[in-house]
Amino acid sequence: MAWDGFNTVVSGLFTSKRSLYVTGHNIANINNKDFSRQVITQSATQAQRVYGVGMLGTGTQITDVKRVRDDYINNKFWDESGKHGDWEIRMNRLKDIENAFNEPTDSSMRKATDDLYKAIEQLNNNPSDYASKSLVRESAKTFTGQLNELAKKLYNLQSEADFQVRTKVTQVNDYGSQIAEVNKQIELMELDGSYANDLRDKRDGLLDDLSKIVNIDVTEYEGKVNVSVGGMTLVDHENSNKLLVKEMDNAQNPEEKLSKIYWESSGLELKLTDGEIKGLLDFRGDGSLDGEGSGENNEYRGIPYYVNRLNEFASTFAIQMNKVHATGVGGDGESGKLFMTAFGENTDKIKINGKAIKDLDLTNEESADYKAFEKYMRENVRADNIDISGDLKNDLNTLATATADDGPENNKNLKNLLDLRNDKKFFDTPTAQGTPDEFLKSIVSTLAVDAQQAERMESNEGTIMKNVKERRMSDSGVSKDEETANMVKFQHAYNANARMIRALDEVYNIVVNQLGTMGR
Repeated sequence: MAWDGFNTVVSGLFTSKRSLYVTGHNIANINNKDFSRQVITQSATQAQRVYGVGMLGTGTQITDVKRVRDDYINNKFWDESGKHGDWEIRMNRLKDIENAFNEPTDSSMRKATDDLYKAIEQLNNNPSDYASKSLVRESAKTFTGQLNELAKKLYNLQSEADFQVRTKVTQVNDYGSQIAEVNKQIELMELDGSYANDLRDKRDGLLDDLSKIVNIDVTEYEGKVNVSVGGMTLVDHENSNKLLVKEMDNAQNPEEKLSKIYWESSGLELKLTDGEIKGLLDFRGDGSLDGEGSGENNEYRGIPYYVNRLNEFASTFAIQMNKVHATGVGGDGESGKLFMTAFGENTDKIKINGKAIKDLDLTNEESADYKAFEKYMRENVRADNIDISGDLKNDLNTLATATADDGPENNKNLKNLLDLRNDKKFFDTPTAQGTPDEFLKSIVSTLAVDAQQAERMESNEGTIMKNVKERRMSDSGVSKDEETANMVKFQHAYNANARMIRALDEVYNIVVNQLGTMGR
């Protein structure tokens, strides 16, 4: 009984000291983005009944040290993080496409098209001038080279996106393994009923990073979390599932393969609704001409869409220019030569329905010859392989400046070529109408609209993410001012308990050493 008061004060001393330790731990982690501030739960120890007095307090004890973290805000953060990651990828990748098109500049596709027609116009003023013919050939080379380069840039962007997909898949597998391992550590640490606060923070940090890559659903049971992605389990307590990457064909660029993602355990394809991988897959496309990223059937417009539009531009341009050029006569007196071909082939190497180009009827668009010719061009000429014909490369006299009916010295075929520049039916398909310049402007305009929408959506999601982060930080973040105030409070409590011990020490000294010594 004599030491009850002393024990009471010592309990307060220890509680204040441990509270200072927790405060110091909070301050030490003030810049740790994954850390949640920790608070002590304190309660009075069991009171002692004193006869004639009543219940006498015996001090205080720490019942728990818990981190401050709201599960609802956590799940809200993970949900919005995936959406923001998705739109951030789309925004940045569409900016890359804008940079590839490089409009409007002196090295853009529209400028190259304009320069080609200017060169033909100059030749039209002097059809026999060798220098002007050479300018047409060089301008055509620049035109086709620009198309080739632009297509290659888009293919490179597609390959880069595919590489990012594989990298992100590796990260997902790594995060899954780490979360499963932390689950195991938490279970061991919490066997005595306490909370492994720092390990839980580490796990939530991993979930934060994972949620930006793929959309996740998280459930907790007895301290361990289960994580599912697209309805399939990634982490099941202490076990983690893996994602596998397999190669698939790329219809747009057969020389390069693309990655497809499957679950290792089931062999099923990964299905996503949000996240960086979803944005990359939509941007990259699924390897088909009319699937993901193609803009078909309300699909997102990614690399496949813009490659398809460029291919349509290249094949249609070749059809329109070739049908006029092939019916004209060059300086060599010959007709039936193509202006542009795939890979710069010579005209005489091309046979359509068993016929040479010069034997085809290209003046009637309803004829079987013309339809076969058009089909051949659409199937063979693409943006990445269009080139001036081998005939024109090797001999400027094959440039068909005249019409067959008016002699080799007239310039009527050049005029026919020039008329195509302003032909509103140059492109006349369900997906494109108008002149070459209008077609290119429509591509650039569509790209601008897509980029603006992605930027707007990324900004909106970024604002939502900022608000969620602020809400989470207001609950879980470490406040320097608050912790400083707590430090002062606990320090004063510690000092007060220490003074109380000193006072009790004086009381015991009087009782033990001085009481009863008077008069000796």
